[in-house]
Amino acid sequence: MKLTVPDQVKTITLSDGTVATIRRPRGRDLVRAQEVAGTDNKFKFTCAMLAHVTQLSGEPCVMEDIMELWASDIDLLSREAAADFLSSSAPSSLSSSNGALPTPS
Repeated sequence: MKLTVPDQVKTITLSDGTVATIRRPRGRDLVRAQEVAGTDNKFKFTCAMLAHVTQLSGEPCVMEDIMELWASDIDLLSREAAADFLSSSAPSSLSSSNGALPTPS
């Protein structure tokens, strides 16, 4: 089944002024992130997941790019990705929450 719903995206400005665009994750993103990160490290999974759905300054990135960001920026991206995208099916605007990207069991 091919979904016909367009990707939902958010734009976030990081602490150094870099503009990050995050799209709403799909199941395939979870699978790819787990393949990249392996199964034993939840932080690497989070970074891999963010890399699959994030563009930095309009360019695709890899897990290592995410890992080079300030920890506060990784936390911000993680919270924003989880806040609306993973808890609601409705389009959303920027918001803050104390969540983190879920990791597969």
